[in-house]
Amino acid sequence: FVGDLERLPAKLRQSLTKAVALTPEEGCKRLTLCVALSYGGRQELARAAQSLAARAVAGDLDVHSIDENVLAEELRNSGYSVPTDPDLLIRTGGQQRLSNFLLFQCAYTELVSLACLWPDFGQEQLAWALHEYASRARTFGRTHVRGT
Repeated sequence: FVGDLERLPAKLRQSLTKAVALTPEEGCKRLTLCVALSYGGRQELARAAQSLAARAVAGDLDVHSIDENVLAEELRNSGYSVPTDPDLLIRTGGQQRLSNFLLFQCAYTELVSLACLWPDFGQEQLAWALHEYASRARTFGRTHVRGT
């Protein structure tokens, strides 16, 4: 789970902690499911900028060394974000926008939009989204992929 979980009711935080405890780490090598609660991409970026600025003012960071890699590392280490950039973002309800979700991290993420609403999302929809993702040629910003 990512986001400002401290803003959530204590009972809900306890349920989230229990859900994480029931998920064995050794079984999560092929797929990482990220659920964002009380999360905003703009807020995440602002927090990272504030943290980097504070480190620069304190003399712990050369302002000229701040590049996309330093920002990415700051985001990953914030405890508010995902551990790695997503390969696939599935949007339900027919939405075709990021909606303030992982704005920096989704630069090269494949987006799949499904008409069904989140409560109706199941194995069939996941299988379709994964098939759609697997059929795409990932370019990571390049205009073409070698060999295609």
